[in-house]
Amino acid sequence: MGNTINKKSTAIIIIVVASVAAVAVLGAFVLNGDDDNSTYKVTYYKNGNKISERTVSAGTLETISEFASAKDASDRFVGWNTQADLSGETLKPGTRLTVNRDISLHAMVVSSGVYAIILPAEQEGYTITAEPSTVVSGGESVLTYRLMPSHMEEDLVISVNDNPMKLDAMGKIYLEKINSDQIVTVTGVYDKTEHSITLPKEQTGYVLTASAEKVHDKQSYALEFRLLKGYKETSDFGIHINGGDAKIPTDGVILIEDVRDNHLITVTGVEPILYSVSSGKNVTVLVNGTAASKATVEDDLTVVPADGYTIPATFDSQIRGEHTVSGGIYRITDNISFPSLLKITAGDNVKIGNSTSKTVFVCPGDLVKIGPASGYSAPDNYANKVGGLSGVRSASGGFYFSEDAILPSIYRVDFYGYTGVFETFWVIGGTAVPFVESAPKRVAYNFGGWDVESTSIVNSNLSIHSIWNPITYNVYFGPNLVVSVGKMTYTFIQGSSTPPRTIQIRSDESVVIRTCFDLSLPDDYCPQAGIANYMGGHYEIIGDCSFPGVTYVGYLMSDGSDGPSYSVTIGSYYTPLSEPVDKKEGCYFLGWLYEGKLIIGQIKIENEVYLLSASWR
Repeated sequence: MGNTINKKSTAIIIIVVASVAAVAVLGAFVLNGDDDNSTYKVTYYKNGNKISERTVSAGTLETISEFASAKDASDRFVGWNTQADLSGETLKPGTRLTVNRDISLHAMVVSSGVYAIILPAEQEGYTITAEPSTVVSGGESVLTYRLMPSHMEEDLVISVNDNPMKLDAMGKIYLEKINSDQIVTVTGVYDKTEHSITLPKEQTGYVLTASAEKVHDKQSYALEFRLLKGYKETSDFGIHINGGDAKIPTDGVILIEDVRDNHLITVTGVEPILYSVSSGKNVTVLVNGTAASKATVEDDLTVVPADGYTIPATFDSQIRGEHTVSGGIYRITDNISFPSLLKITAGDNVKIGNSTSKTVFVCPGDLVKIGPASGYSAPDNYANKVGGLSGVRSASGGFYFSEDAILPSIYRVDFYGYTGVFETFWVIGGTAVPFVESAPKRVAYNFGGWDVESTSIVNSNLSIHSIWNPITYNVYFGPNLVVSVGKMTYTFIQGSSTPPRTIQIRSDESVVIRTCFDLSLPDDYCPQAGIANYMGGHYEIIGDCSFPGVTYVGYLMSDGSDGPSYSVTIGSYYTPLSEPVDKKEGCYFLGWLYEGKLIIGQIKIENEVYLLSASWR
């Protein structure tokens, strides 16, 4: 570290490291010093007689010796005075002086019980005297202080033995009951001349401030230096005063004392730190518009996503390294790493977090919640399927991604029986159909499988329908019936063997029955054996069964003409009408005659036509 500030100035520089209670004295600089290569003599005297002498190099920091030459026990050594008449500054042993000239030091010895009033040696800008200058124990002395017109006072303090004293209106201080040497010091007197303190106008990478813009002659001021984040000191770092060099620790306070001319402050050796810049997948970082892997705090960094990618709101929170960002411009004060941009694409019927979009952009540190879309349920193994994708890590409440991913789809597979959906599966897209063995039973049909192959892969919602094979049944038909089965019509006439009375009918064939003589079927007509369902004008065959034949009962009018006729089921019992349709004048009704016989009660219907006539009396 260089120590020269200015050969024409005298200044003591003290550095106080910020937040540390320590003071380091860098050096003393003496006005108008001689050639640095000179040697000087330090000579000690008592009563004009030389006691000892040392030759030292210029600039040596000399420690004042102890006095060891008094022979008279009554003598008392007060100190070393810089003047032979003892009117100069009195220095105590152990005081350190910077030697830049020959120095003569004179022992100040007084008799026992006599005390000295020791005044400042250099009284610049003021005078202070003591009357008397020596006193016996318990004596008194008066100090008289006067300020010179060329100087000024600022925080004036006059101390005696380090105790501040108060001047009266006449500029006097009265010392009483003196029982020790009285050492007088004066501070706060300055030349009225002002010196300017000029700081660098452009301060890049640091902040340098001064406690004052101007100071009076021999006054002091403080410089505070702070290195900004992102900058460093180089090997030529220095704070320069009028071209001199005074290096200091980073972030410190410099106390500049005894200022005697204008000070121009300059700073050298501060430059930005070069940091590394890295980024993850699908991200390009531009440094001042150009892709680069290094940058400083002075550079503008921008992030450009790859084509088809969007920067999510969580991007900045996952940048590693100290930085600031404003309007999309990043400034760094550390090595920095930008996260990857990842594209997560939802499969069919899958929802990513609260997003309504099929594609979501995330960073590796984002916890991504994945679930089924509204109206869908996730298959039991769906989370394992997602966690097994490349670059996916399962976590509580979601997943972390380190690569782009396409999430598997979720599909609904409905199995339909004869009456509708009887079972639903939630299936991961691309997997096989989860077939069931059979559908619920259907009357009169055999289960024939499903309308989708068992090796089919699910790539959409599926409706799988059961296949039913109809069962063929033997059905007997009695006489006088016209039977329509599908597109076929059979007429069964009484006494004819063609067609056969028993035919085979499938359960899926519709059977319609009517009579041969254009009369409707009896109201109570039904199969006499087996199973058949009557449904809206046709019969559904659900087992072997027998349909009885029909005939009719006709009624004759009193005049022998045809009256009403009614179809009846062969094998059933028929109750004739309670009275004839017409009346016979002067007679009353006895009953119905069939083949000349009076019918009493019901008639059992056989394979014939019944014609009934009224009996009258």
